[in-house]
Amino acid sequence: MALSNIIERINGQAAEEAASIRADAAQKAEQARNAARVQASALLAEARDKGAASAESHRRRLVTLASLDLRKQVGYARQQAMDQAFATALERIQKMDDAVYLPLLKDLIVSAAETGDELIVLSPGDRGRVTAGFLSDVNDAVRAAGKSGNLCLSDETRPFSGGVVLVGKNVELNCTFESTLKLIRDDIEPEVASILFGEGKPQ
Repeated sequence: MALSNIIERINGQAAEEAASIRADAAQKAEQARNAARVQASALLAEARDKGAASAESHRRRLVTLASLDLRKQVGYARQQAMDQAFATALERIQKMDDAVYLPLLKDLIVSAAETGDELIVLSPGDRGRVTAGFLSDVNDAVRAAGKSGNLCLSDETRPFSGGVVLVGKNVELNCTFESTLKLIRDDIEPEVASILFGEGKPQ
C-alpha cells in the first residue's frame, strides 16, 4: 500500500465522520439562527418603545447587526463541525483493530523510509502494539524495495496519535497521521463540507 493509499484511508475516515455529525452541525446552526432572531426581536421592541419616528431606522440597523451576528455564529458552528470531523477521523484510525492498523503502519514505514537504516519512533500506544515479528516483516519489505532493511525501534516515544517519526543520520521524517492530515486537509475540506452541509462539490 503506497502512501497515497494511506492518505486515501484518512480521507475516507474524515468523510465518514463528517456524515455522522452533519445533523449535529445543522442543529447548532439552527440554534444560532434562533438566538439571532430573539436578539433582533428584543432590540426591535426596545427601539419601538423609543418612538415610532425612529423605529424604522432602528429596525434596519438591528436587522443588519443580527444578520452579521448570525453569519458569525453559523460560521463558528461550521468550523467546529469541520474540526470535529477531522479529529475524530484520527481517533478512529488509532482505534482500528491490530489486524487492520498494523499493516497500515507497516506500509507507511516502508513507503517513507529513505535508506532503511532509520530509527522508528512510535507513540506510546503504538509502541505497545508492535512486536519483534512486526519489525522483521517491515525490514523484509524494506529490503524488497531495494533498501538496506536495518530499521530499528527506538526506545523513545513521542506524544502523537499514530503513524511514525523516522530518525535518520541527518534528517527526521514526520510521518504521523496528524502531519499527513494537516497536509491534505485543504484538498479534502470541500468534500467533507459537501457531506456536512449539503454543499455541491466544486467542479
